[in-house]
Amino acid sequence: MSWQETDRKKDRDAVRDILTKFRRQRDGEMVTTDVVRNILEKGWDKHVLFPATPPVKIESHSALTTIRAFTQGEAKAGGVEDRVLEVSWTPLKRPVQYFWSVQDFVKGLIGALRGHQFLTHLGILHRDVSESNMVLAIFPSNPRGYIMDFDMAVTYGKEQHPDKQLCIPEDILSSLDTMRGPTSSGRGPYRAARTGTTPYTSLRVLSGSWDHSHFDDIESFFYVLLLFFSSYRGPLPAHQLFEAHKRSFTVDPTAPRLPHIAPWPPRFQNWAESATEAPSSKHSLMTRDLCLSVMATIRQAVSERWGSESEPVIMKLVEDSLKLFHDSPRQVHHEQFIQVLDQWLEQYPIPEEGQNSCPFKDANGEQAV
Repeated sequence: MSWQETDRKKDRDAVRDILTKFRRQRDGEMVTTDVVRNILEKGWDKHVLFPATPPVKIESHSALTTIRAFTQGEAKAGGVEDRVLEVSWTPLKRPVQYFWSVQDFVKGLIGALRGHQFLTHLGILHRDVSESNMVLAIFPSNPRGYIMDFDMAVTYGKEQHPDKQLCIPEDILSSLDTMRGPTSSGRGPYRAARTGTTPYTSLRVLSGSWDHSHFDDIESFFYVLLLFFSSYRGPLPAHQLFEAHKRSFTVDPTAPRLPHIAPWPPRFQNWAESATEAPSSKHSLMTRDLCLSVMATIRQAVSERWGSESEPVIMKLVEDSLKLFHDSPRQVHHEQFIQVLDQWLEQYPIPEEGQNSCPFKDANGEQAV
């Protein structure tokens, strides 16, 4: 269920057309193009949570005409954004807050990156990467991570072969101001507060560049990784995770906050609350010579939430990932980020003692990871 901006209908319809065409080719209802055939061989589409039904638009629930009691004439004349309620359903998956271990989350992040890689090669730019738009597998044997929610997605260049390094499409590149600094705002402040995902917004987009590319989304995935370790104090106990699984992860709105959820440090809370301070803070983080104070905040938050023994393991993951963005400022490719995550998993394949709460067994009868 989501409130859709009425003036974005054309963009949403174009994205849905691309996804519908892909699904028809995948299911043998249309002739499969070479691009789609190669994407299917990669299996990237398995990491996208497609809506299981077309969305149903409920015309009577216009945010302006029904909820705020504007007349049609007042709504059009006022220049106020209007929204229409749409309802669709997707297959059940596990919200990130029910992660089993750090390894489980990192596997899920790789899956979501693969899903995003699929979308960009298909000619879709997601534009709203955040923890809430990433979900995890129900069972350990399933593909571990998925990207979802195409409310802010737009068409992006054209289909590109999945074996080629994805670059910024020429139509985006031609208008992209790569030299704009972190405090300038040639086109006004970013309006991400409308979607609630400002903390995950890339530095360039947050600073006023509306020429959003897939590199901005990949930077957002880094913030998903970074803020994860400030958001939680480790996984919930296995029995609580199993209970959540049995109730299909439904949440009682009157229940207290889950005990493993932690408040963000003030520096990161400002990313959500201050559109003026967030660009400066992210600029410091993304600049090698200026990042020490931000990294000190991250290290302290990790130590307090995850313990001093887990801190070096987690910080290696954060620092190795951040190094990508220092070495290639805002030009990190999917494969580069995934390689760093894979290398960390190879080095630390098993969670530390007390840090695995997976409620399921593997084929050998051991606790799954």
